[in-house]
Amino acid sequence: MLTLALSMALATASALAAPAQPAQLDGRALGDTSYRPYNVTCPTGWTWVRNATTGLATGEQAFITARERVTNPVINSQMAAHGLSNPPRTPTIGVALAGGGYRAMLTGLGGIMSMMNGSSEAAASGLGGWLDGVTYWAGLSGGSWATGSFMANGGPLPIDLITSLWNLDSNLIFPDDDKVSFYTELITETHAKGDEGFPTQLTDLWGLAVGSHVLPTQYQLGNNPNLTFSSLPSVVGKLGNASLPMPIIISAEREPGELVIAENATVWEYTPYEFGAWAFGSTEKSPGAFTPIEYLGSELNNGSPNGTCYKGFDQLSFVMGSSATLFNGALLEINSSDSSLINTFVTDFLRDLGEDQYDVARVPNSFAGYNSGQNPTADLEYITLVDGGETNQNIPIEPLLIPFRNVDAIVAFDSSFDTTYTWPNGTSLRTTFERARILAERTDTMVRMPEVPSENGFINGGYNTRPTFFGCNDTTTPLIIYVPSYPWSYAANTSTSCFDTWCWAGDDNTTTPNTYEPVINSVPPWLIARNLTTGAANAPGVNTTASTSSSGADRRIEGALTVVGMVVAGVLGLGMVL
Repeated sequence: MLTLALSMALATASALAAPAQPAQLDGRALGDTSYRPYNVTCPTGWTWVRNATTGLATGEQAFITARERVTNPVINSQMAAHGLSNPPRTPTIGVALAGGGYRAMLTGLGGIMSMMNGSSEAAASGLGGWLDGVTYWAGLSGGSWATGSFMANGGPLPIDLITSLWNLDSNLIFPDDDKVSFYTELITETHAKGDEGFPTQLTDLWGLAVGSHVLPTQYQLGNNPNLTFSSLPSVVGKLGNASLPMPIIISAEREPGELVIAENATVWEYTPYEFGAWAFGSTEKSPGAFTPIEYLGSELNNGSPNGTCYKGFDQLSFVMGSSATLFNGALLEINSSDSSLINTFVTDFLRDLGEDQYDVARVPNSFAGYNSGQNPTADLEYITLVDGGETNQNIPIEPLLIPFRNVDAIVAFDSSFDTTYTWPNGTSLRTTFERARILAERTDTMVRMPEVPSENGFINGGYNTRPTFFGCNDTTTPLIIYVPSYPWSYAANTSTSCFDTWCWAGDDNTTTPNTYEPVINSVPPWLIARNLTTGAANAPGVNTTASTSSSGADRRIEGALTVVGMVVAGVLGLGMVL
């Protein structure tokens, strides 16, 4: 993660400082700027800001009506297949995919595939088909990548995404090939957004890089990265006709002056229809508000446009990136580590990065001047967003607890990094429960959350090792079907951070070491022990015979490059292949 933060910071500096000149590579112009928001005429008769107490957006209401025509027969059929009678009304079901980078994206979509009839294994288990009965789908961080990729590609079997689209072997930020065009396009697109007067930050680069791995090919960086969240219902037929659940992507607000994100921070949500929050504030809660996401980035004051309106700010890659902005997390992790010269240097570097607001996602504040007596964002130029998991609510179930959505059951897939070995222990659900108590103090900002155990209760009861139902006897809240990540068939606890592997672990001076004399053309035993020797000389199963045509100097250079490249690949592999 540190390597990621530093490399992205340098790329951002280049993007902000260098003029956007279309480059040439193999005769192909690299001048696309479709990621840039574009100016439009402000529409009239438009509701620019809607108070959250008024209920659901008009677009969402229309979607729910259409979706019920799909879910009703499916749920009735599933009930009959299990020998149960039809419910008195069509229940509203949601799924929530936790954060955790690639780990969460893969395990979350594995859970989704278990609910799809297209999976023979799911069909045989009796679970196949339940996804067609789901109304809402919420994702956060790595879960947002799963959400965006699944929706943008029209709802395929996740295994088909792995085989036909995703390139998970290629590094997110340091691809195996086409590096020159990748970096040129990355900087060109980001710089074009900045030229239009919008803030640019690491999130733009990060989101574009993620999108180049998980979005449809035509919307990846090498083509036209201009797929917006608001356009999904029009470009994805299955979403437009409500054949897929409605997607919700979550971020958390980092208020001015904060480095540590409050557990009660404002939770912001993106849907294809709106951007906003149900409750504002981290210390005292007040009713939130929403704005049409299609015009996000337009200049508003007290709910009215200032005459300049934009479309295209809600790029799906940016939305996914803002839900997974962990760069300030690197600063927090270094601050908690052992003090040393290098840590001091890196901490100062990242603190400057944070002060420059490059380590977050900044969204032009559509709620400036609105409800200034209660709205804590009323005086802000930008809403500053970070990874929603930084509130310790790594499972994005809060949007599904809103009374207006009337959700009856939530399938919560938890891939959280709660324990030493990167397994969940239920604290995400517990945090949401504790937060619900605070929100319940105001009837206009409350959520419907059943009681769940404490961390000790989760572990002692073994609820973090198996699916568990919470809220079984509470008819006032949704039933939560908690499904934690567990090594049923694979160690799905790959870390989202490389700090444990690559940072100095302290001074081991308790014994006298042997004479140090490394063997030529060998790999350090430390790397072998950690299975980080892929492609390295003298790794298990690798031919270590040097070319007889190489001179000694050539072989020394080749050897150094091999080992250095291997170490860099190891660091980036742990930090990027999350």
